[in-house]
This record gives sequence, structure tokens and C-alpha cells, in this order.
Amino acid sequence: MSLNGLFTIMFLMTIFTVVYQRQHLLMVLLGLEGVMLMMILILLNQVSNPAYTDSFLFIIILSFGAIEASLGLALLVSIARKSGSDLVSNLTLSKC
Repeated sequence: MSLNGLFTIMFLMTIFTVVYQRQHLLMVLLGLEGVMLMMILILLNQVSNPAYTDSFLFIIILSFGAIEASLGLALLVSIARKSGSDLVSNLTLSKC
């Protein structure tokens, strides 16, 4: 199996994690972080041409991933403090 095939399987597994573990907000955030990481690895594998040395795009993508993770954790802490749990079923817009 090629490296690209392995990354694709791991990408699909993280998508299934998001779909099947959608009851808890923490599992959804972890799954989305895995999706972001797999997308970066697939992109790095596709553009691994030695002539392509511009790593500026990868730095931007990694910084967006870090921003997404920090905002997600801040949201999770805020929601857990207000509602007492991270269950998605307890979250409604009327409580805001």
C-alpha cells in the first residue's frame, strides 16, 4: 500500500470518528483536528516535488490548524463551564 493510500484511509477514519462520535463535543473537535492533520499530510505527499520549495503555504495551513485547535478548546471550556458537560444534545440556541 502506498503512503497516499494510507493517508486516505486515515482521513476516512477521522471522518467516521466525527460522524459516529458526535454526542461529545470533545470527540468532534479531536476528529476535526485529525482531519486537518490528514489533509496537511496528503497535501505534503502530493507536492513533494524537489523543485517545489515554497513552504509558505504549509506554514499558513499549519497556523490555521493551530488557531482552529485553540478556538475549539476555548469554546469547549466555555460550554462545559456553562452547561456542566460537553454533550452536544444539551446545547441549544435558546440558552444563549
